[in-house]
Amino acid sequence: MTKKIKISLFEMMLTLSTVIDFMSVEMNNHQIRVAYIAYRIGEEMGLPEEQLVDMIMASLIHDIGALSLQERLDTFHFEIKNPYQHAEIGYRLVKQFEPLKKIAKIIRYHHENWRESGKTLSGEDIPIESYIIHLADRVEILIRKNEEILGQKDRILSKVLNSTTNTFHPQALETLKAVSEKEYFWLEAVSEFIQSILSKAITYPSIELALNNFDNMAKLFGQIIDFRSRFTTTHSSGVAITSEMLGRLLDLSEETCKLLHIAGYLHDLGKLVIPLEILEKPGKLSKEEFNVIKSHSFYTYYILETFESLDEVRKWAAFHHERLNGAGYPFHINQDNISFESRIVGVADVFTALTEDRPYRQGMAKNAVLSILDEMGKKNELDQRIITCLIEHYDEINEIRRVTQQKVLKEYENFLYTGTRE
Repeated sequence: MTKKIKISLFEMMLTLSTVIDFMSVEMNNHQIRVAYIAYRIGEEMGLPEEQLVDMIMASLIHDIGALSLQERLDTFHFEIKNPYQHAEIGYRLVKQFEPLKKIAKIIRYHHENWRESGKTLSGEDIPIESYIIHLADRVEILIRKNEEILGQKDRILSKVLNSTTNTFHPQALETLKAVSEKEYFWLEAVSEFIQSILSKAITYPSIELALNNFDNMAKLFGQIIDFRSRFTTTHSSGVAITSEMLGRLLDLSEETCKLLHIAGYLHDLGKLVIPLEILEKPGKLSKEEFNVIKSHSFYTYYILETFESLDEVRKWAAFHHERLNGAGYPFHINQDNISFESRIVGVADVFTALTEDRPYRQGMAKNAVLSILDEMGKKNELDQRIITCLIEHYDEINEIRRVTQQKVLKEYENFLYTGTRE
């Protein structure tokens, strides 16, 4: 396949950062503020631009391995009980995507205390960027967002400087003391201008990805969404493979089928906004809870704005709850404005949701699934041509979905392994 997708790694990291920080209002913009603080420390220390780039991008997603809301909230205590689990999971997630392999190691060690040798107990080098992010992260969580910032400087510095001996890199600490004397450092750290400041500070690389490589990036996004809960662990992978298979059976081009697979991985990106208490609720949702659920595809639509070269895929992904009769959500568009590819993802989403296990029920049997799909076709909610294709190839599609999701479940269990680092 010859199609290439050009993306800015900085924009991609910003998107990931925004998605991860959507989990709670309490952590809103945490990672980008850490990136800013780390950048100012690294700049003052004289780090070369290449290292500054890697450090900023690692900072933007340093908490990517904290898959649940509780794990994220736990990191907001100055003394973290187990800081290594989410750092290790973050490393394992990020290293899968080739363009981010360099920053994976930085993320892995971003909670390591200062060691004069600069090495872990196993002898692996700890990047200086990891040490700086560790310090920047602890400074950021000490900032009280509802208080005037300049008056907080002495309290924050005192807490950091008086922490356990050898917690932080000595040079990074001395540099923090120096930059802390400049009011603009603190004012910028809590301002709305951080994204602009970081985007203009240095030159970030852009990369061109073939569709297969972009699919790996989409898989990374899908894992961040799904791995929050055992009940959602495999959903995106199920929608991705089902969408691709339907595309092939309906004689769409190879390129379109690959893009459908990507759309399937990305369709629930906005669910990172939804509290786990709602996603995992065993009983029927209240009206208010369902209203919260209905917001997720809205967020998917706007989160994916970053990838301008994938505007069509963005619509295929975000319109999966729209219905041909206009009764879907959140945009209430009708069949005149719902592309065939969007219709495929919509059918794949319903099919996957019905056949997989959920907190409130086991996956449905074939006859029950077919009955629901048939009824949705008759009501002009889903495309009847696509439903007919799925029915004709039901056993084949369902088996591949099942095998794909089982494989992803094993990957999930491996990510949760918290033993010795590799």
